[in-house]
Amino acid sequence: MGIKSGDFIVIENNLGKILVKAKVYGKSYGKTMCMPRQLIDINGIPQNILVSSQTQNIESGPIFNSTRVKIRRFFVNINDKVR
Repeated sequence: MGIKSGDFIVIENNLGKILVKAKVYGKSYGKTMCMPRQLIDINGIPQNILVSSQTQNIESGPIFNSTRVKIRRFFVNINDKVR
């Protein structure tokens, strides 16, 4: 994908999208990525917008440890809000 640390990236799916600054640590396995648990994007939107409120079948716990997303580089003026 050519994403480097410091690049702005859009992470999105059918539930929403967030804009964050990438921090690359070595290589990922396959097509995977990790995000800090309390990630907030540059517009103040929490990453939880990307996960369903549906609960697991076992013990009805939340399903927030994995979700499918699309990732793309984004070129932005840091002073502009992105919607």
